Amino acid sequence: AGKNQDAAAVFTPLQIDSSGGYGVVLRYQDANNYYLAYRQTGGSSFLRISKFVNGVETVIGSASLPNPVYNVPFRLSGSVSDNTLTLSFNGQQRLSVTDATFASGPPGLFLSTRFTAKPDRADDFLAHLYSGSILPPTPPVVSLTASPSSITSGQSSTITWSSTNATSCAASNGWTGAKAVSGTQSVSPTV
Repeated sequence: AGKNQDAAAVFTPLQIDSSGGYGVVLRYQDANNYYLAYRQTGGSSFLRISKFVNGVETVIGSASLPNPVYNVPFRLSGSVSDNTLTLSFNGQQRLSVTDATFASGPPGLFLSTRFTAKPDRADDFLAHLYSGSILPPTPPVVSLTASPSSITSGQSSTITWSSTNATSCAASNGWTGAKAVSGTQSVSPTV
């Protein structure tokens, strides 16, 4: 299980002098064997992809990054597809490495801090397991036109819309309810 996977979370440092690690575990085997995509903070601040084999860390990719700001959340995600591991920070890919040490295993969450009185936060953890290659979802695109495009109160206009990569459509602001993903509708707004 878990050959190809991604995992992400939103982390919030809650100490001004936050020294810790925030990340996601990929292809977990046991407490001593797994991949870790993470952000280390404190005296040194960086992003890393590491593998832990028999409890020993080997860094396979690293990039510098300024220390986080107190109480400002950031999103960190990691993915593995075949033998390629990636780490993204706030939606932008920052590291990509290749390693074949672990072939499968579930994802998880990693949070390490030296302060216990006020622990840091991890929210919105999300993980996906795939049987095939990881492909990013294709966002929906909508096209919307009105004919005529300009009317006065009480006149009618025909709204035409079409979409790709959408499975549902909902209208709002006076034109409400579930709609087909493509269609037309006559409207007669009044002020």
